[in-house]
Amino acid sequence: MKIDLNLLRVFDILMEVHSVSRAADRLGLTQSAVSHALSRLREQLDDPLFVRARGGLAPTARAREIAPKVREGLVALRDAVSHPGFDPASTTRTFTVSASSYFCITIMPIAIERARREAPLAQFRIVFSSDDLLEGLDEGAIDLAIGVFGRFPARYSKSALYRERLVWVARTGTTADDLASRPRLALSRRPQPHFQQEMLVRGGLEQRNAILIDETLPPGPSPLTIHDPLSAGALVATSDLVALLPRQLARQLILHNRVTMLEQSEQDEVEMSMLWHNRSTADPAHVWLRDVVSGAALQLDVGAEDASPVSPPS
Repeated sequence: MKIDLNLLRVFDILMEVHSVSRAADRLGLTQSAVSHALSRLREQLDDPLFVRARGGLAPTARAREIAPKVREGLVALRDAVSHPGFDPASTTRTFTVSASSYFCITIMPIAIERARREAPLAQFRIVFSSDDLLEGLDEGAIDLAIGVFGRFPARYSKSALYRERLVWVARTGTTADDLASRPRLALSRRPQPHFQQEMLVRGGLEQRNAILIDETLPPGPSPLTIHDPLSAGALVATSDLVALLPRQLARQLILHNRVTMLEQSEQDEVEMSMLWHNRSTADPAHVWLRDVVSGAALQLDVGAEDASPVSPPS
């Protein structure tokens, strides 16, 4: 027997209110629509189900027999299709975020501080972005990826966090007038798992990293070449070298009184974003995770007022 679930919904309300007019008001239908639904259900179940009585409609024995199971089934269906509630304070879920060391120094400390406060029982894993990023997102092994993403397959969603650009940094006490005469610390082009300097296109995802250094700026010798931008700051802080680093990384070094910003490079800004699989878009736990990360981005001082003097953006 095939029965329209809408008919069972009408039956369930009639069992509660014992009136066609009151059932119509509850369901937002006309009285004729409720009467028509009852007629169809009577025909399918071969029973009058409700008969006129003083004060309204009285259920038949057949109606009283099936009513509890109909109510139970409707509640089960409602629970099956409704979004589950999410309580950060009690969740024991494990959240996995793909992020480079750059993000672990800039945005993730702010995010994890809030996450640990709001979800003390949850577990958090931060993994490097690698060749299996898409596979991890598809299989659910990675909940959220943070990086620089261009084109991406339709099965993913992206949200911008903030814009980053490169700045010249030097030992504290250095001035912008010294920039042209200072030797430059060079960063090698060899790809690193935490901060690759190249465009990657795989599986329809266009991904590049925050730092794409122009080897021609500024002209001059490079007495030291290093593979890691995160280590470059420590070397600049104790030498006469200058280096081109992401602004947010430079700001963290300034907080520790290790370097000073001289000026911005002429290169374009880069959009930092988070990427996730569409199936997680409406997941309350994932919505909370994205809110934590985007909230952390809002707390970053992404202005350039602490770089002096500042070259106008190109």
